[in-house]
Amino acid sequence: MSKYSITYEGQTVEELTKDFEGAVDDYLSLCEEKGVQPRKPYTGVLNVRLTHEIHSGAAMAASKAGITINAFIKNAVARALGLTL
Repeated sequence: MSKYSITYEGQTVEELTKDFEGAVDDYLSLCEEKGVQPRKPYTGVLNVRLTHEIHSGAAMAASKAGITINAFIKNAVARALGLTL
């Protein structure tokens, strides 16, 4: 995974677009030069296959916490990664 990032600036949409495209080109060149894979964007949508027991347990725990099962799973993954929401 790449540790490099893309930054850009501009005062108009045209300037922002031009600087962004140049920054992406620079980023990709730098990644190639350093031999690292460019970071790919993720949609935030993830289809996870669970056993019936895990699905049921997550649904019951989410209901008990008063949140959706999606929020419950998102919180659990964030905690496992040491992230705070």
